[in-house]
Amino acid sequence: MKTKRILALLVALIMVFQLMPAAFAEDSGDDGRLNDETVTEPAETPAEDSAEDPTEDPALEPVDDPIDDPFNEGDEIQEYTGETRTVTIGIVNTWTDQNAQVHYWANGIEAGEADTTATGETAYKSVGDAYWGGEPQLFTLYTASIPKDAQFKVHNGESWFGGDSGASDNYAFIFDYSGSNIAAYYQNADFEAKVGSVYYESFTAALDAAQAGDTITLLKDVTVNTGSAASSRLAISKSMTIDGAGHTININNRGFGVGMNAVAKIDVTFKDVTIENSTSGARCIDTRGNIGTLTLDHVTLNTQGGSGYTQPLTVGGNQSDAATIIIRNNSLIQTKDDGTAYYAIITFNPVNMTIDHSTIKGWACIYAKGPDGSAGSAGS
Repeated sequence: MKTKRILALLVALIMVFQLMPAAFAEDSGDDGRLNDETVTEPAETPAEDSAEDPTEDPALEPVDDPIDDPFNEGDEIQEYTGETRTVTIGIVNTWTDQNAQVHYWANGIEAGEADTTATGETAYKSVGDAYWGGEPQLFTLYTASIPKDAQFKVHNGESWFGGDSGASDNYAFIFDYSGSNIAAYYQNADFEAKVGSVYYESFTAALDAAQAGDTITLLKDVTVNTGSAASSRLAISKSMTIDGAGHTININNRGFGVGMNAVAKIDVTFKDVTIENSTSGARCIDTRGNIGTLTLDHVTLNTQGGSGYTQPLTVGGNQSDAATIIIRNNSLIQTKDDGTAYYAIITFNPVNMTIDHSTIKGWACIYAKGPDGSAGSAGS
């Protein structure tokens, strides 16, 4: 009897536990949690293989390159392996702490950065009348290698300099003016000459800057105006070498006044250059005294287009002691190609002259005026 009561009690308990979930559900919320119970959700741990591509999340899309590369839009980008070109970057010499870099881009290639390399050279360059009144400023020169047809833009890692270059520009001169970073781009910087490692926009600027013993090297053919007067000359008053590097100087009036304004005797060499003068009474070189040695080394003096009494080489001025004149290495001095007019060499002063493996053409190849010891325009 006692055992029956125990079994009945167990059956009753089992029935109660079976009814409990239904009772709780009647008082619960929609999510199955009790309304009066505070529940803390565990943090979700994503499955290892369920990470989404971050580029599909607008908040995680890559930031556009700050450079506007119009040539890259809509094109297939690939690493560039083609031809390159060298661009020259000039940094104004009052601002040499700039670490200039070159950003480049072009149609169908991957945009990139090019480091600059110091050349050890400088240049005087005018960047327009709007800056420093058009006066040339000294720039330190660097070079960089970029794809052949690329545009480029200069920056210092923090700021851009001016706008974009053209696809054929080879020079950029960067500077600060009135608080703005500026870049002036050029296809060709048009330097006419250099003295040592310093470039100049004009041959006459190089001549003015040259010191005694310097070499001026031409970078292109040049035209020189000595002045408005027919008797005007371009003075050379210091010892120097003018290396034409195969180029031509077209000069007018009385040409180069070698020794003009010199305070002592000077030694001047013209090398590998053609000097032409086609004006009336043309002279190419006209010494004016104070000549130690004048050397013409593979030089052509040509007054073929001139009129009147042309004299390509004139030893003039007033010098009582003999100047040394050396003409060598296939030099050519001529008035007319057929040698039918005027004086190729005329001297008004005593000279010690050597002509070696060279050609002289004129009605008179050498016209020496005055007896030994005379000076200036004495006698015939």
